[in-house]
Amino acid sequence: TNVVNTAGQIGDGRFFDGSTDLLEITDANQSGLTLAGTSFSIGFWHRTQNTGSNVRNLVTKGAIAGSLGWFVNRTDTNKLRLRLDATNADSPSSMFLNTAQHCVVMLDSVNAVAWHVFDGVSDSSVAITAAAPALNVNNVVLGQTASSHPDGWLDEVFVFQRLLSLAEIRRIASDGLLNFIQATSRSDSVTMAESFGTAFTA
Repeated sequence: TNVVNTAGQIGDGRFFDGSTDLLEITDANQSGLTLAGTSFSIGFWHRTQNTGSNVRNLVTKGAIAGSLGWFVNRTDTNKLRLRLDATNADSPSSMFLNTAQHCVVMLDSVNAVAWHVFDGVSDSSVAITAAAPALNVNNVVLGQTASSHPDGWLDEVFVFQRLLSLAEIRRIASDGLLNFIQATSRSDSVTMAESFGTAFTA
């Protein structure tokens, strides 16, 4: 809703105004996106313009009211947050302001550990007690959930149903998401990829 095209990191991105904008993915084939009971990696390029007084949702699949599902947020202190149901894992380091940044959050569901990766460099791991999000029927939303609107742009959004290596993350950031998928034939584990020119949902 109201989201506009803008220059992203690789080709076009989508700009969110911090007030009303959201992009809802209504593809019916979203069963794999619940990510229940599996390790996963969620990432994107992001440039934010301002700090906020509340949590800003970037990529989500869940219901705020019931706190069920998974949420990738920018907190009011500019931490990158992975939220699984009602449990949070915040990055030790802060996200940049007014600078494009490649951000990845990963869940190791076997060891109940979250990882945050900024521009191909891993932050310290964070223990998270919720080993997997609960099942939910909500659509994937880029931008807003409830009143938590981000500002700035998103580009090259992806969800993998596995842990990515740092080398793979760096390659996605440098070569582009779709080039990585095509060159490595890793579409077997890609659940969603959105470069805002070509979309892939499995």
